[in-house]
Amino acid sequence: SGAARDGGREAGVSFSSPHFAPDGRQVAAVQVRRARGVGEVLRLWCFDDEGRGRCVADWDTHPHLWGWTARGDALLATADHEGHTPLWRVELGSGAVRRLSGEGTIDQVGVTPRLPGRVFMVAHRFTAPPELAALDLDRDDATAPPELARLSGHDPAGWPASAGITRAARRSSTSL
Repeated sequence: SGAARDGGREAGVSFSSPHFAPDGRQVAAVQVRRARGVGEVLRLWCFDDEGRGRCVADWDTHPHLWGWTARGDALLATADHEGHTPLWRVELGSGAVRRLSGEGTIDQVGVTPRLPGRVFMVAHRFTAPPELAALDLDRDDATAPPELARLSGHDPAGWPASAGITRAARRSSTSL
């Protein structure tokens, strides 16, 4: 209808990173609540086409919302976890949060309706440069997503120091 909807006003609360559902009837956003002595508390929220909002998952993290799955049944977000920034799937119905990727950092996440069960991203690790990758959204294991191409031209296996860096990184992570 083009009419503006007010998702509610509350002191110390704002919303950021809005993403429309594939069908255009809902919008997801990150709620930022500023609380004294706590700092900022971030939650994933979903609003229907009437402006009614609800918390999707009471997840104790600072999520970065990348958008919806192509089917519109879940949200895709990254969040820091034990020194990594994996991709997470957050189910709209249950609020269940499932890790989709393993070690390293996931960034620039995107989906396409032409391949509704896949998600595309840039994945990188301490010992490897950023590369374009893809994974199935219904996967059961949280491992590194397979690379689509080695766009950087770098081959970490060929780096003379990469084995030493990997061993040093493993030693430092286990000694913490």
